[in-house]
Amino acid sequence: LADVGTLDPDQVRSLERALAAGVRIVATGDSAWEEGVPQLGPTPLAHQLATFNTEESVRSLHLDLNQGGDLAPVVGGFAVLKPASEADTDWPALGRTRYGPPEECYGHDSTGHPGWVSGRVGAGELALVPWRPGLVYREIGLARVRDAWVRQVLGADARTLQIDTDLPAQVQIVPGRAADGRTVLHLLNRSGDAPQRFMEPVPIGPGRIRLPAPDELAQVRARVAGTDLAARIDDGVLEIELPQIGRFEVIDITRAS
Repeated sequence: LADVGTLDPDQVRSLERALAAGVRIVATGDSAWEEGVPQLGPTPLAHQLATFNTEESVRSLHLDLNQGGDLAPVVGGFAVLKPASEADTDWPALGRTRYGPPEECYGHDSTGHPGWVSGRVGAGELALVPWRPGLVYREIGLARVRDAWVRQVLGADARTLQIDTDLPAQVQIVPGRAADGRTVLHLLNRSGDAPQRFMEPVPIGPGRIRLPAPDELAQVRARVAGTDLAARIDDGVLEIELPQIGRFEVIDITRAS
């Protein structure tokens, strides 16, 4: 739930059913909060003690992503949470550096306020993230924020990862399904994207993509390149050899009827 605000009753009921069925829900920013109390879960996983929503109030506020010096600046607001005793926490917030000579005021002191609070809810798991990592990555582009987010969200649940690839980050993968059941992957080369304009993208060399295999495979075809692709199934995983990608490519995966 990416900073979606307060949920209506129908949304709450739907998400409660998902949690009961074992789904993992991660709520960032002000998602699923009402008057300082989370809307999901039979008992509150945390309470909001304060919120900071202005640019000045979060200036120099950072989160420690791995206790090893990788810091993430806060953009767009931060909520101070008091976690429940049984909750797990991570990504502690660091305050501003003290003012004075650098030999006296080096570094940031920890505030102890978590940037991640999670816990079991029924058969599922709920995580409350009182900042906006997606906004930070979009506005500032720090790869360490992206990588920490991916590690944290996947956690020990890497089995839920549906698509794996060695393509560079400039390729956006959009999976879909045709009306007749075919799997269709759009591979968009975003290397030409730039503020206020579009440039001719740099061609992306051949690579591989892996996804759950269909029961029986009939054909894998690259529609833009106009060619059938080499593919193999190993231990329930379909691995496809991809051609060079110009502006975009469309991979059509047909199952045997």
